[in-house]
Amino acid sequence: MSLFTPDNFKNNWYGWVTNQWAHTLLGMLLFGAIMLVTLHFGEFADRSIVWGGISVGFATWEIVTHGTGKWWDSIEDFIFVCIYGAGWIAF
Repeated sequence: MSLFTPDNFKNNWYGWVTNQWAHTLLGMLLFGAIMLVTLHFGEFADRSIVWGGISVGFATWEIVTHGTGKWWDSIEDFIFVCIYGAGWIAF
């Protein structure tokens, strides 16, 4: 398995759970890291701008690396990274 190979773990519940948990943690990590980097420059960035940047960046990543072949996997990944991960912290 590769980071560049989409997989929705259709017949593997454990793989699906760990995959989505990793996506949630990725969203949290991205949000926290960006906020810490902006703090280095004097103050925290606006949460909505950081969340929007993560959302646009991750959607672009999914489209470029996975294309439209497994669109449902990309939607699930976006939800777990941007809504459950970064969105939970931002909002």
